[in-house]
Amino acid sequence: MYRFWKMSRKIEGPSYWDLATVHSKELLGDDTIGYMCKLCVDYGYRPWGLFTTTLDYLLVVSDPETIQEVFRNPHMGDKSIVLYSALSDYVAKGSLVLNGPLWKWHRKNVNPAFRKSNMDSRHDIMCDGAEDVVNMFREKADGPSFDITDIVDMGTVVMSLRFITSDIPIVPDVRKFYESIEHGMSMVQSKTLNPMHHWFKLKFDKQTRDMDKRARELITDSTPLIRQAKIIAKNRMSDRVDSQPVDVIECLASVTPEPELHIDEQDIIDEVLTIAVGAMETTRSTIKTMMMLLALFPDIQQRVCEEIERVLGKNDRPTPQDLQDMKYMEAVIKETLRLYPSIPIIGRQVNKTSTINGVVIPRGTCIIMNLMAMHRNPKLFHDPLKFVPERFLAEGQEKRHPYAFIPFGAGPRICVGYAQAMITVKTLMTAVLRNFQIVPGENIKSMDDLKFKMSVSIYISEPMVKLISRGKPSS
Repeated sequence: MYRFWKMSRKIEGPSYWDLATVHSKELLGDDTIGYMCKLCVDYGYRPWGLFTTTLDYLLVVSDPETIQEVFRNPHMGDKSIVLYSALSDYVAKGSLVLNGPLWKWHRKNVNPAFRKSNMDSRHDIMCDGAEDVVNMFREKADGPSFDITDIVDMGTVVMSLRFITSDIPIVPDVRKFYESIEHGMSMVQSKTLNPMHHWFKLKFDKQTRDMDKRARELITDSTPLIRQAKIIAKNRMSDRVDSQPVDVIECLASVTPEPELHIDEQDIIDEVLTIAVGAMETTRSTIKTMMMLLALFPDIQQRVCEEIERVLGKNDRPTPQDLQDMKYMEAVIKETLRLYPSIPIIGRQVNKTSTINGVVIPRGTCIIMNLMAMHRNPKLFHDPLKFVPERFLAEGQEKRHPYAFIPFGAGPRICVGYAQAMITVKTLMTAVLRNFQIVPGENIKSMDDLKFKMSVSIYISEPMVKLISRGKPSS
């Protein structure tokens, strides 16, 4: 321990006393990621570190060269115990939190579901889900501004669940499933940032215990239906000429046992839930943020609409190729994720003392890669706080470091569903923009008025918009 402390002292960062007296309120508050970004600026985007209240050592990095070295280092490939262990309590022990051979097994067996041909075969499911969301929005359109949270969140939950199982139900109640995730993400944030306070609340606060119970029901409520879904998936594959699996539930229903890894049915259940939660968390945050930004920038919204009409013509629905052809829409999504990455930090565990860009990092360190700070570095992006989708068109990307923009991570553990996330956002936003003009709520005049909070992902607090049906004049 003394050697660890001596090595860590050579790395700049706030002292333990500073953390207790100066930084604790900010780092443990609602804008944790915002304050971490501020510290990255204060330290010139150089690696900096600190000891947490539980004496875990965190090294925060936010420059692409160092992040590239982290992803390439074989001793830094495991997910951080500090950052991800709480997820297994409330989400499931799937590929998001596993390491080593178990992670490889999970990843190998879900990969086929995210091949382009297999995702294309489920394209109509995504379009149906987008139309359902439009119908929910239609009930609110041409009226006062409203909070889009519930419609977007419920819509993306349904789309994600249907997409990964090709319409086989795996949850008894979608709203309860969504609310369990909400409770779980809050509990993960509390346990990760302030574990002693979290323990105290669980011990003595009935409201916290009730939230903990509802969050854990995510797994217990879904388990019987996922078991049934496996049987349905197997029967469905046997009825096809081509019996190869095309979605997540079919992939996992097709796996062969591996006794040496102690793989059992619970591993399959955990992976299905992990994929479902991961898909929902990333897409709902991105869609809400993108809608707010398009509302604030009507010229950009108009350009996206013109591209949609040019690509689709008289067709009611986009084809998979149409979605690929929407290059400006893709640039808008990427610029949204640059400013507000749905998962703003990534954590890795150091399993062997290593040197990265001249910094000696002791074994046992948790490396925090602050993507949000890196995406806003003025040395990497001109006018980084401005919303400029054009920077992601072909002519704007030539000189960018390959690790300067990685909203879905990088390396072997890059998000398996990143292509699905892009398809979901494009499909839903195409349907929304063909039907409505998006106008910001009365109290939202600029990006400064957007208030963000962080659980595992970051999200807008009370995203208020007014929707005007296409063909009707704005007032």
